[in-house]
Amino acid sequence: MFTSNATDESSSSRDQGGSSLALVLVPDEFTVGTAGPWFGLLNDTCDHYKIFAIEFDISHGIEFGDPNDDHVRINLGTIVSMKTADLSETTVALHDGSVHRAWINYDGSRKWIDVYLGANNGHVPNLTIESLPLDLSGFLNEFMFVGFSPPQPNQHKFSVLSWNFSSAIEAFPQIPSERTCKRNLIHQVSKFNLIEDIAKALSFLHSKGTIHGNLRTSSMFLDISYEAVLVDYALLTIVAKSNRGENAFIGKRKDVFGFGMMVLEIVAGKRSVSVG
Repeated sequence: MFTSNATDESSSSRDQGGSSLALVLVPDEFTVGTAGPWFGLLNDTCDHYKIFAIEFDISHGIEFGDPNDDHVRINLGTIVSMKTADLSETTVALHDGSVHRAWINYDGSRKWIDVYLGANNGHVPNLTIESLPLDLSGFLNEFMFVGFSPPQPNQHKFSVLSWNFSSAIEAFPQIPSERTCKRNLIHQVSKFNLIEDIAKALSFLHSKGTIHGNLRTSSMFLDISYEAVLVDYALLTIVAKSNRGENAFIGKRKDVFGFGMMVLEIVAGKRSVSVG
């Protein structure tokens, strides 16, 4: 769910390219591209980077084959789209400043993608703006990075109000290979490494008389070395011989409980569900 607001409505800015919001899937977080119409992910010399993007574009980039300044594009490894939906032929206009909701469904078994775009009324539109065969097997790895790439600065402001990403894997009964077993073992070891990192960080905080106060899976980030880092603190410092000894004890117990819930979610690979 997103909206766009113009910060520069001059015709020159709308013809320069880059006034777009793209949902992107990329294989790593290290590659840096060119700003502007290349989203900071691609550039004019890179033609081998396995990027998949759905671009909501309100600029008219003639050099990229844009039909106008109101369209949705599908990009595979290049800024030149393999398919473009002209929104002037629909009832949706990205320029009107209203809140829009998009649904993007990809079926890997059928190798088919459907893209819907409509108003923020909670209902999926009856008609797609794009519906076509698409094979992403060469672009999707076991682990991918998913997110948004913003438009070129000082032209249009896009605001992502909410979004959700989910995937389902169709499984078939089979005897796991030795390679699969080793990979699963490595995956489990990685989970326990994360748990150990969190435990060490929490132990250090408590040894310094400090309570995290907001321990949950969303309070854990991974650094560039894939080590766990605690963030989003609601810090409480324990003052020795104060009247807050009981509160400090409760705070530590809260941290320990939060750590237990994090361990459960990491090992299970699922978010916990609140009851009541």
